[in-house]
Amino acid sequence: MTPTLSPLSQKVASPHRKAPGFTLVELIIAVTIATFVLTGATAMFIQFTKTNLSMAARSEFDRQMRVTLQTIATDTRVAANATVNGNVVTLTMASGTPTMIHYTYDASNKRLLRAEDTNADRTMLDNVTTFTASKSNNDVSYDIVFSKHVGDRDITLDRAMTFRMRN
Repeated sequence: MTPTLSPLSQKVASPHRKAPGFTLVELIIAVTIATFVLTGATAMFIQFTKTNLSMAARSEFDRQMRVTLQTIATDTRVAANATVNGNVVTLTMASGTPTMIHYTYDASNKRLLRAEDTNADRTMLDNVTTFTASKSNNDVSYDIVFSKHVGDRDITLDRAMTFRMRN
């Protein structure tokens, strides 16, 4: 009588037994899919980072513009007189110190400067592309355009305001 092999023994003894694991084709397909998924995730992360930086820069520029306009508003509202001469606005204060405040637009360096009396100029705002001022009776109008290139985007803020002097 010939010995018969159990089904378990036949699997072990089979010369065409499949080894556990993945074939080369399966691995190549899995790596290709993973590459596409990771490339997409990386692209989304990079775009999110750029957008976040742009929004943060715009927020900071808006804050700088607000602080500058608040200072100009306060100075103009307490001024007794204003003189606009090209890129220079001179505010004469009604009383107290300082007695004069000068706002000067330095077009070559794209800066808005502020000086009290004869003190040195202090930069109020950088990246100013346009600054215009005009006076009508007791009102002084300002138009400030502020631009900057951040990452792959241009950010421009344009603010036009009119303030009434105390007189």
